[in-house]
Formats: sequence, structure tokens, C-alpha cells
Amino acid sequence: MSHPVTDSRSLAKRFATTLSDHDLDAFGALIHDDYVNHNRYAEPGKAGAIAVFAHFIDTFDGTRSTSGASATAGSPSTGTN
Repeated sequence: MSHPVTDSRSLAKRFATTLSDHDLDAFGALIHDDYVNHNRYAEPGKAGAIAVFAHFIDTFDGTRSTSGASATAGSPSTGTN
């Protein structure tokens, strides 16, 4: 399923929704195949980014991500540990 991203606000909302829904397939669809992952503790590329968020979701089971009125470099998240 393809969802065009028309602006950064819609991208931030889709990003938050995919993580809140724990939908890693939809999350992966947001990442370009040539993505360069700069996290030195993660595998390279798109697969590494998906693995990091999969681990985050597994670790913090109650994770919910939200997007506010403006897009920023990070989104507030809540969860239970």
C-alpha cells in the first residue's frame, strides 16, 4: 500500500502512527532503500533502522508516539517499562 507524503507534517504523523501501531512494515515503507543509518550501534541501512525500532517497541511494550502541530527532529513518546 502506497501513501504519498505531501509535507513534513504528514510524514511526522505517519511516522508516529506506524510506531504507535507497532506496524514495522508501514514504518519500513517510510524509509528509502538507500537510507544511511548513522547509529553506530545498529546494523547499516534500512534494515538496521527497522531493527532498532523493533527492539524499542519490544522493550517498551506500551510505547505510543505522537506528532504535534509542528514537525521536529524528534517526537514525544510515552511508554511503560
